[in-house]
Amino acid sequence: MLFELLSWPDVLLGFAPGVLWLAYFWRKDVWEPEPKLALARVFLLGCAAAWVTTLLRPRLEVLLPLEEGLTSDLADAFLVTALNEELLKLAAFALGALWLREWDEPMDGILYGTAAALGFASLENAVYLATSDSNSLVLVRAFTANLAHVAFTGGMGFCIGLGKLHGRAILAWTTGIAIAVVLHGVYDLFLFSLPEWNALSLLLVLPLSLALLGLKIRWSHARSPHRPRDASSSRPRAAA
Repeated sequence: MLFELLSWPDVLLGFAPGVLWLAYFWRKDVWEPEPKLALARVFLLGCAAAWVTTLLRPRLEVLLPLEEGLTSDLADAFLVTALNEELLKLAAFALGALWLREWDEPMDGILYGTAAALGFASLENAVYLATSDSNSLVLVRAFTANLAHVAFTGGMGFCIGLGKLHGRAILAWTTGIAIAVVLHGVYDLFLFSLPEWNALSLLLVLPLSLALLGLKIRWSHARSPHRPRDASSSRPRAAA
């Protein structure tokens, strides 16, 4: 039913921001860029995660038949939306990349999480375009929802990556999921359930989440095993 709604223009326009953002973040992997084929696989698995979400969401809403009010809004934002989506995106990038030998530095977790997030967001974009009369919606989402998914899941990927590389996997996974769900849930709560506060999502939660991701990227660059000892006099390896 979902795919019957989509036309090729919807798909091409909806996926364009995600592909461009993925290329941008791939360029951030300066010391040893990850294989493009691996990123493409995780991106497509992120698309599949978005499709699964459309099947699960109605069933989750049935399981949580709450009355209208703050309790219902919290359940929708944090359980039906944030926890559901972040776990599915986690499954996408773990299935697509966690086993790779190329995943050998902190930046790789961020990048694979970002690929899953952008695949997820791209299918969302295409669906929104198919059900909307405004093509400009994809431009708005390119700098809001798309980047929000990147910030939440890329940050989670950072934590998962630390668990993979340095042990303490249970703590790393729990921490990564918890932070992603909290930020995602707060973002959705303000944006959709509390319209009088929706500016906080775009002016506070999203910039804060992106700033945290930026710090993780800088930390990852500084602690990459592929970073030259005298990085100040060495140029990053060119992306192949």
